[in-house]
Amino acid sequence: MDPSELVNAFVDAHPDDAHDSADSLPELLRVHDALSRLYAELAQRPWRAPSAAGALGQLTGEYDRLLRRVGQEALARALRDRADAAPRGSASGDDEPRSTDAPSSTDAPSSTDVPSSTERPPVSEDDVREWAARYRERSPPSHVSATVVLHGLLDRAGPPPDDLASDAAREAEIDRLELAASDEAIRELRLLPNELQRSYLRLLTARLNAVRTAAGAELLGRERAGRLLGVIRDYTREYRPGAVYGLSRDHEPKGGTWAADAHHLWHRLARDDDDAPVSRSAPVFRAGRRGPELDDDREDRETPGPEPDWRLWPFVRDRTVLMVGGSPRESARARIERLFAMRELVWTADDPRKAQSAEARIAAGGYDLVLVLLRFMSHSTNEKLADACAARGVPYVPVEHGYGVASIRRSLERFLAPRAPDAAATK
Repeated sequence: MDPSELVNAFVDAHPDDAHDSADSLPELLRVHDALSRLYAELAQRPWRAPSAAGALGQLTGEYDRLLRRVGQEALARALRDRADAAPRGSASGDDEPRSTDAPSSTDAPSSTDVPSSTERPPVSEDDVREWAARYRERSPPSHVSATVVLHGLLDRAGPPPDDLASDAAREAEIDRLELAASDEAIRELRLLPNELQRSYLRLLTARLNAVRTAAGAELLGRERAGRLLGVIRDYTREYRPGAVYGLSRDHEPKGGTWAADAHHLWHRLARDDDDAPVSRSAPVFRAGRRGPELDDDREDRETPGPEPDWRLWPFVRDRTVLMVGGSPRESARARIERLFAMRELVWTADDPRKAQSAEARIAAGGYDLVLVLLRFMSHSTNEKLADACAARGVPYVPVEHGYGVASIRRSLERFLAPRAPDAAATK
């Protein structure tokens, strides 16, 4: 079922809430559809990218605003239902409702009493913070796969760099480690057994110590790394996963250098080989939030490549391809490169410096095809890459749903199929 149909079916399943569901969700879906159509137009006519910049910025801003509004409206309904349930569950001993009780917000109002979605006040920031705190403090479901959670955390961190000699390399590494030790990552870490928690925290600690060692007297880098080490210390004190080697000042690297320790821990945890126990048969989340890239990794491992007579082979076979967005993983990159028979697949994160380098290489004719992972991309980077592709005439394909093999194939077929006959005739 189409995502829009699925959501509409869920909303329409409760006609009693009609006065509440006349909200921002339908408009959000319309804006999403408009963005998809605009990206489809740019994929087929990339030279129109400069004139589309204003529309893309406006639609993206409206999408972000409506997304927050939909969440506020859903939270307002949840708070209202909880408030309505409280009197029904109380043991007051009175069989009749008290005459002084205020009418329930679910009582059928007259048409003049129903506020519009623009008139209905949103929930307060205090309500949002309180609800978020309740969500974070929930007990973890017993059927969560530790393998899925761990690889999601490793996706955030990415592999340790080979060289930290330059300021740019150290800054990029600290940026990745800040993401790997963010509040959201810490919440996911609590789902793991203590042994895996310690191993993951030890990996981050070794990498942070490597940054501090390489930074030398450079104050900002040492301060940022020290702050993240403090986050890890606070976590171990609060949640007691066990001692994490490397947090004490008198600890020395076990492999000669902290960078060597980090690489050893990464390979032990990530196991980027085809036999790694990732999420092939692991149970998935049925409650709570599941990271989008975890589903993509599972799809990537389970989906075969295109059949021999696939008509879009001229666009990918023996081509140099750039893919931008998300957290690059070597095992996934190599699999995509192999299944689509690419000469080379270069996968980079959405980083301003790397985006600038990619633009220059596109302009120089260094890539035959550019894939952008929309779910993991900023609007500014996407716009710059689209402009560079338009100027050079390089096929530009937005991938709307993750980075799995099936998702990439669907996007290629959607955006490049109209150009396939010409390509087949000339290549």
